[in-house]
Amino acid sequence: MDEDLLRAVSAKFGEVEGRGDAVLFLLERMGGPAPDRGSFLAGARAGMMLNSFHYQCRRINGRDPTGAEMEEFARLIAGHEMFGG
Repeated sequence: MDEDLLRAVSAKFGEVEGRGDAVLFLLERMGGPAPDRGSFLAGARAGMMLNSFHYQCRRINGRDPTGAEMEEFARLIAGHEMFGG
C-alpha cells in the first residue's frame, strides 16, 4: 500500500473510534429487535474504515484499490485493537 494512503487510512482509526457513541445512538433509535451491540458497533466501524480506505485510494491514487491493497487493508484492520487485534 502506498505510504500516503497508509498514513491517511491510519489517521482514521481514532476518528472512527470516537464515533462509537453516535453509532450506538443510531442503534437505539432504529427500533426493532436489538442486535448485539458489540457486533453492530464493530460492523459500523469496519464500514466507516472501508469507506475511508476506498475514498482515500481514489483521491490519492486516482483509482479503486487493487486486490493487493484490499488484502493489506484487511490485515491492517484485523490487527487493530479496535477490531480485537
